[in-house]
Amino acid sequence: MKKTKMLLIGLCITVSSFLWSSSVYASENGYANWMDENGAYMFPVVPNSEKWNELGTAEEMREATQIPEELLKMMSTEELIVMVENYPLLCDLYAYSSLQEGYERLKVQFNGIMELLSRPDCYPKLIAAYRDFDIPKVQKIDYDNILSTDECVSELNALIQDEQFSEWILEDGKVHGSLDILEMLILDTLKQNDESADAFVEVYCAKLEEKECSEYFDNVDAALLLNTLILEESILAEEFGIESMPEAQSARASTYTVYTPNGTAVSCTYNTNVSYVDASVYSSQLVTYHASLVSVASQTFNCHSFAWLQSLYPNVYQYLWMNNTTAFISDPNYKKENSPSAAGHIATWSTHSAIVTVPSSNNPYNNYIPEPYLTSKWGNGPIVAHYQSLCPYYSNAGSIQYYYR
Repeated sequence: MKKTKMLLIGLCITVSSFLWSSSVYASENGYANWMDENGAYMFPVVPNSEKWNELGTAEEMREATQIPEELLKMMSTEELIVMVENYPLLCDLYAYSSLQEGYERLKVQFNGIMELLSRPDCYPKLIAAYRDFDIPKVQKIDYDNILSTDECVSELNALIQDEQFSEWILEDGKVHGSLDILEMLILDTLKQNDESADAFVEVYCAKLEEKECSEYFDNVDAALLLNTLILEESILAEEFGIESMPEAQSARASTYTVYTPNGTAVSCTYNTNVSYVDASVYSSQLVTYHASLVSVASQTFNCHSFAWLQSLYPNVYQYLWMNNTTAFISDPNYKKENSPSAAGHIATWSTHSAIVTVPSSNNPYNNYIPEPYLTSKWGNGPIVAHYQSLCPYYSNAGSIQYYYR
């Protein structure tokens, strides 16, 4: 017994020494800004801060939040998980057509994720972090009450501009972001080794009970990950005792054909399941990118249908999901220009389309450099007004093209 105690004491001293030496090394080698006063790792720049407001483009935000490679290797797996949960651009998870697509984008975008997935103890540490995550029962902001008013857009935009309320918005968004990124990371590791799924099933079911008792999941699918597995007919769904997709979850979408002005047929998905992204999720996106809400929009249509089909199919575009804009870009009725010359023109790049609101506007977050001000739909979320360089899809100006009919 004495020997066991001595071994445990020795192990604790070794771990403590490593953590101490790691923090000391970081602070003495030019990484002091990556440590808080207690020696824990943190991001040196975060949304809603003065330093964040100095980052004028989405590219600068991504660059400022990459963890230095030397620090990445020094972090324990537990510390790395915390850093992933606190990633300042975690809201990008919700900027695409699905959580899976948002997750795949983040894997490429943020170096902390691939480092975490490379750790041999990644899976058990993720399970522990997910199990120990305490889901608050009450949201910081009563979004339901705001959205029930006729002035919901102006009220929400006012909160986004307020320093204290915007901080609460970010805290609300982090609850969803942390849980969703943990679930996606666990799912990613399970796809490599589904034999370990039973450990997750138990923890996941317990978390579902917690979600049912929280306001954070009143308006969203608490079992999104499970339903995704069912719809994908993943073998992992069998671990939950589900062998096939229930009839109640049969297809809610059909195919719909639209035509370019020149008559080229384009196949779209026609969605009848009108649902909305949780307000705390897209509100945190607005705070992060200094954007404004134009309209709460359903998940039935995307940015391409909003930008390209709104004038052609005004009565139906809100139900159409268009994945490819090639036919429209190739249509001779649309003329290409190097920069937008008038409001109403379309800006488009590899993953996004938007409508030009103001062809040239001084961006206060980018040293007042003139750039287009746009209106676009972000993923399956709201319609947003934003500077061209301040959105999840912006990479570099050279990849953006403008068209007018």
